Amino acid sequence: MTSFASIRPSATTARIRARKPSELIARSPARFSEIQVTGVLKHVLRAALINTVLAGLLAEFLAPQFGWKTTHLWLGVKVAISVVRVLASLAASFWSWPRYRQPFVRKLTLVLLGVDGAVWGIGGAWCAFGPSEIACLTCAVLCSVSLMATHGFNTMASASVSYVTPMLLPLVVAVLFRGDAIGVFVAIGTFLVLVQSVVTSIASEKRVRSEFAAHDATELARERESLNAVALEAALLEVKRQAAVKTLFLGTMSHELRTPLHGILGLSELLRQQTTDPVAQHRLQLLDSSGKHLLELIGSLLDVSRIESGRLELHPTDFDLGSELQNVSDLYALRCNEKGLRFEQSLSVGSGTMVHGDPARIRQVLHNLLGNAVKFTDAGLVLFKVYRRDEMLFFEVRDTGQGIHATDIEHIFDAFGQADDSATRPADGTGLGLTIARELARAMEGDVTVTSALGVGTQFLFTARLKIAAHVSPPFLAPAQTTLPHLRSGYRVLLVEDNEVNAVIATAHLSNLGAEVVRAQNGAEAVAAAFAAFRPNFIFMDCRMPVMDGPTATREIRRLEKQHSAAAIPIVALTASPTEDDKRECYESGMDGFLSKPFSVEQLLQAITLYSSPEVCDHTHPLYEYARSLDDSNLEETHGFTRH
Repeated sequence: MTSFASIRPSATTARIRARKPSELIARSPARFSEIQVTGVLKHVLRAALINTVLAGLLAEFLAPQFGWKTTHLWLGVKVAISVVRVLASLAASFWSWPRYRQPFVRKLTLVLLGVDGAVWGIGGAWCAFGPSEIACLTCAVLCSVSLMATHGFNTMASASVSYVTPMLLPLVVAVLFRGDAIGVFVAIGTFLVLVQSVVTSIASEKRVRSEFAAHDATELARERESLNAVALEAALLEVKRQAAVKTLFLGTMSHELRTPLHGILGLSELLRQQTTDPVAQHRLQLLDSSGKHLLELIGSLLDVSRIESGRLELHPTDFDLGSELQNVSDLYALRCNEKGLRFEQSLSVGSGTMVHGDPARIRQVLHNLLGNAVKFTDAGLVLFKVYRRDEMLFFEVRDTGQGIHATDIEHIFDAFGQADDSATRPADGTGLGLTIARELARAMEGDVTVTSALGVGTQFLFTARLKIAAHVSPPFLAPAQTTLPHLRSGYRVLLVEDNEVNAVIATAHLSNLGAEVVRAQNGAEAVAAAFAAFRPNFIFMDCRMPVMDGPTATREIRRLEKQHSAAAIPIVALTASPTEDDKRECYESGMDGFLSKPFSVEQLLQAITLYSSPEVCDHTHPLYEYARSLDDSNLEETHGFTRH
């Protein structure tokens, strides 16, 4: 059976394929008609040969019954029309008639098929009145020829109908006039073959037409791809360039913002250690909470790229949900008071309620929802309500602000989108907070939904699945005023830091731990200090510095240690760039760990304890075991510490 895929396109068709896509669409019907005619003509020679042989055998069989002269006359006419069909086919194939002659070729082909079929039909009607065996034999021959024709003309239903109908219909009519049972049965059988041939040819043409349409659509798509190859390549290069610029921008901004923020958080921590006034302690705690909130907002820049790449991860741990909620409530109660708003809270979760989840991500979502509520409320109140049902926590934030228009609600969770895109809105933002909040909530098997009305207010409902913690941490894990264990006497730490504020904070923390701190302001000074008369026991290495950066300095230190067979000093990165590329570069340079800014004194002690010998700390101190057991697996996202 002929299919569209098996037909070799003509030279004309090949030229058409080189045309523009619009021209391909406009000329598709003409192309299909050409393919139909080509499919019929390619079967003419074989079909004519088979039909001539059958006609000759039938004529020889019928000659004794109907006379040699009459029979040979009919055979001569049959052979003549077959020769004409073959010549027309050869002319169309070898001369490659232009497209404007294709309708003529189509009509000529149908006329010749009709004449050829009529010659068969005349012979069939003539034999219908002969003996029963002659009528049955003639019926069998004509039905066989019609079925072969249907098979060969499957690309063009009109050709099959033009050939089969004048072939079988005269036989059907003639045998009915025989007036016997043979005539009736032969008429019924022949008519069914005629109907089946017509139906089959129509169905075959539909199938081939569909095949052609699919092939043409594919060809059109390929043509468009070919025409737009240069543009697509340029667009791909532009996308790659923008992605590289975005990565560089996020890394640079993260570093530049974390560096001064580390100064703010570090100095506030030092002040908390030096004051005992409860009011000052509370205010410093709020300052610390605000700084950490800002740190999480900076982290949201990196979260966007993680969401886009499907790498947004949670780092669950056991934590006191009640204390976290109270800290958040106190912060926004103060903000509402400063703005003249009333703040109401309803926390059904009390202090000491230990749950298993990611506290940093929960704070991130709550800061976003409560921050928006305060930002867009000019008068009235902000309500913060928390309740639980089984393992599901419900965090409800209501306000009496300006509200959100119904047409904007479906877009407020889009990245870089806000409910009011006008340039005169009173409060601006990145437009990323709600996008990240919803993704985080869904990662915690919950969601963030919103209901709002203009001039009335807005309600956000944040849900998350938080399991009750399997155990409650011992009280001494979070001591209020107990000091951490001291490092052993004479423990020397090389601090490589070019920023003065960061150096002051790190030096103060390390001094409180009992370390002797040696300062280097760039990588070149660090290499020299690492091989001084008194080598340091530990190195905290900043990454981005003038003269020589941290990874380069680390490679040089490791090279010299190997060259002189010296003991390897533990080196931990101390940087404001927490990206995966920065971590990889640090580890590849030979560093042992990675600590991102801002950091705490506990994290400094933890890093020293993990990478130094067991005799580093005073093991008689009551918190020695606590320092040794600090788990860094939960600090990577919240504080930036990573163990290699």
